[in-house]
Amino acid sequence: MGTRRSARSAESHLRDDRGAGSLELAVVAPSLLLLIFFLIQSVLWFYARSVALQAARDGVSQLRLDQLADQCEADRPIVGQQVADYASRVGSGALTAASVVSECHYQPDGGSFVTVTVRGEAISLIGFTMHVTQTATGQVEQFQTGG
Repeated sequence: MGTRRSARSAESHLRDDRGAGSLELAVVAPSLLLLIFFLIQSVLWFYARSVALQAARDGVSQLRLDQLADQCEADRPIVGQQVADYASRVGSGALTAASVVSECHYQPDGGSFVTVTVRGEAISLIGFTMHVTQTATGQVEQFQTGG
């Protein structure tokens, strides 16, 4: 009689567990998908930041070669357009709506520097806007003649 009772309780126990896996999957799957989307969105944001920083560095590399404030002011719009094009081309769309602001700070006694700031938006999978701002600064090259 003991074995019949064990067989019945095991059989009823199996009947009680049916559908538990589906229920667990229904609870865990949305959480797992949300986590995956969050991770992908984070990677896209970091990539957009990297693209913006590299574009800003490229602009600084170009502007810091200008020896005079007038040269820098004349080159700012051209370099700004080149930096914006670079950001959109290199990022393959990772950085959208890129805008560039450059500044020339010239001192008569040396110590002059230029700053380039790139702003834009990262690609969004989730539907909200993630803004990106990166700035690079560099000293103006001081060329000296030998002698």
